[in-house]
Amino acid sequence: MITGILAIIVAVIGLAKEVYQTENSKEESVSKTENNNENNIAPNFTTNINNYPSEKTENTTDVVEKLKEEKNKLEDQLEKAKSDIEELENIQKQNEEDINRYEKTNADIEDQLEKVNQQLTQAKEENKTLNADLRDVKDVDFLDQQIYVEGNKILDIKEPIASIDGNIYYSDEIVEEILGRYGTEYSYSDTQIDIKKNVDATKLPLSQAEVYEKDNCVSTGSGSREDVEGNQFSGVLINDRGGISFLVNEKYEKMSGVIHVAKETPSDFSGTIRIIIYDKDGNSKDVYESPTLTKLSEEQTFMDEKSLDIKGAKVVRIEQNAVYPVDVVISDAFFYNE
Repeated sequence: MITGILAIIVAVIGLAKEVYQTENSKEESVSKTENNNENNIAPNFTTNINNYPSEKTENTTDVVEKLKEEKNKLEDQLEKAKSDIEELENIQKQNEEDINRYEKTNADIEDQLEKVNQQLTQAKEENKTLNADLRDVKDVDFLDQQIYVEGNKILDIKEPIASIDGNIYYSDEIVEEILGRYGTEYSYSDTQIDIKKNVDATKLPLSQAEVYEKDNCVSTGSGSREDVEGNQFSGVLINDRGGISFLVNEKYEKMSGVIHVAKETPSDFSGTIRIIIYDKDGNSKDVYESPTLTKLSEEQTFMDEKSLDIKGAKVVRIEQNAVYPVDVVISDAFFYNE
């Protein structure tokens, strides 16, 4: 585009030059003619002036004026052409600057794109590694499902079941409680459970006995507890004033068990455990009362050669009497016959 405009301008300049030369030639011709005329008419100027034709003089003057006007027009066109050239040169310079700036910007973008591609490649490799590691991680979910044995909730703990990669695992407290409730002898460790023969079928664990009445302070499944010496136990929990009654219907003559005080008991609290039997006529009889129990008390067994006589009992009740009760757990408890 610029080349075309330059060609036009050169042509205009050439034309202007040609016109200018023509004008100068005409002026010189006119000047020579005038000089010749002056020389010719000088001797006779005075006598011939009145006879010189005025029309010729006027024609020559008009030609000169027209040439001057043409010259002025061409000079104006030349100035305009120079201004256009200067403007076009400025535009060209600006375009070159823009091109250089765009090229630099494009180079910067390409560098940034290269860096992003490198980061993307690195992220893909890291993601691949993480996916490989994730496949080796076990999917573990703890389930808040309570366990019931023959309609009785055996434990009152939160999330007693774990689901690991879709396989169900039970807490050790649940396993111990279930085995104990079914009168099964076993040895339990961190690595295995050794289940042995069943206890005599004539024995009925308290956990399997029919509950006749139960206060809110009683749970038939205490979960795993400890005393201050670190001894572990589980069984029926009584942690306030109140108790639980079992319906035995005169089927059993003896009752055995062990009383523990959990270490959660406040140090200044104390209480006693009583066992009362009721016959079919509703007559009651106290068959056992423990010594005063505190947080520091040792475990207590039911007396009378480690058992109680409950012959003729329709209902057996175990209760705690205290102003500030302790957390009592009765473990290894059975109704049985000799």
